[in-house]
Amino acid sequence: MEKQKNGIKQILICVSFLLILAMLLITLSYIFAPKSYWKALRYGQKPIVNSVLNEPDDSIDVLFLGDSLAYSAISPMEIWRKQGFTSFVCAGPAQPMSSCEELLREALEKQRPKVVVFEPNSLYRKKKADAGLDACLESLLPIFTYHDQWKKIDKTLFSGYFNVKETDDFKGFKYKNNAKSGKTSKYMKKTGKIKKMPDFNEEYFKSIVDMCREAGTELIMVSIPSRKCWNYEKHNGVQALSEEYGVEYIDLNLMNDVVSIDWDTDTRDKGDHLNYSGAVKISGFFGEFLKARYSLPDRRNDSDYTQWNEALDRYLNFVGALEKAL
Repeated sequence: MEKQKNGIKQILICVSFLLILAMLLITLSYIFAPKSYWKALRYGQKPIVNSVLNEPDDSIDVLFLGDSLAYSAISPMEIWRKQGFTSFVCAGPAQPMSSCEELLREALEKQRPKVVVFEPNSLYRKKKADAGLDACLESLLPIFTYHDQWKKIDKTLFSGYFNVKETDDFKGFKYKNNAKSGKTSKYMKKTGKIKKMPDFNEEYFKSIVDMCREAGTELIMVSIPSRKCWNYEKHNGVQALSEEYGVEYIDLNLMNDVVSIDWDTDTRDKGDHLNYSGAVKISGFFGEFLKARYSLPDRRNDSDYTQWNEALDRYLNFVGALEKAL
């Protein structure tokens, strides 16, 4: 009898814990998700989780697409600061091709970028068995999507919850300034072997190609330097794919004379992702390359883009304060 009571007690404790956790997640979701998310739900529309959709219509010149390699290495504010054209990074951690395709589809509903730059690491990512569950959780509990919005909270309370700024000052870039040295041995050893990518990823890529061509947008693929994620076999696979679909491919892993990544100072996790100093180099390359190749406009003195200069001031203040703390 005593064991039965203890068993019931343990069950009640577990249920109570799960209820408290659920209430906490719901509360945090309510606090951190932008107003537009709940407004969309109220009117039976799809909530906006792709933050580029909060940018003014037809205001983005270049869209970057990919996974964490992209959002760690490309800073649209650095590009705006030096070249004056607008860009946005539509990327997520371990982002599968299905999400890349969906993010681009959503973005093209409001934006008509001149160029889409796709970082192709996602082509080699296997489909997650729990991808559907992840999407369901993010829809029901947007705290999983907006967990980093604490940095942007306006601490005045007007409508019953914190007013989170809906535009992203960093435009999709994820700032990291720590450095952990990577291996110094050569990682792009030339070979004729080709790393095969999953067939379903090629189908998503074909869809991306079709969407860009239908929108009149130029699509190029650019591999971000990564000692852990990339090798020559993957390079050969993407090169073959680019030739098949007539899409230009640039591999920065083979261009250290152009973008001189220092694997002692420019990586935050031993050669996997780049840190801020690496991102400044990569962003500098993209700014100069895209500006020259596609004659992108300098909008820094355009009154319609005043908010970009304001965002740049906040970005520089944020980065400057953290860099001084090193």
